[in-house]
Amino acid sequence: QARPLEEPKPPIVISINKDGGLFVDQQQTSLGELPALVDRASAGDHEHRIHLRADRGLSYGRVIEAMGVLTEVGYGRIALVSEAPDKH
Repeated sequence: QARPLEEPKPPIVISINKDGGLFVDQQQTSLGELPALVDRASAGDHEHRIHLRADRGLSYGRVIEAMGVLTEVGYGRIALVSEAPDKH
């Protein structure tokens, strides 16, 4: 008998603004607190999808730092998400 498909959980959205401010689902945090906040948002599920958004003018290094912190604690399903370019 087939099991019913589970509805996919919405991804956790991590944003980094142009000043390097870090947010998990719109709650501001620091790089050091990022894993704890993501653990809480994912209920400890390291397979939970994470979408990482960063301001276009931000240094790439800040994005890599955030990804590194998350992969160190076991999160591997991280997608870089960008906004569609404005059409003029």
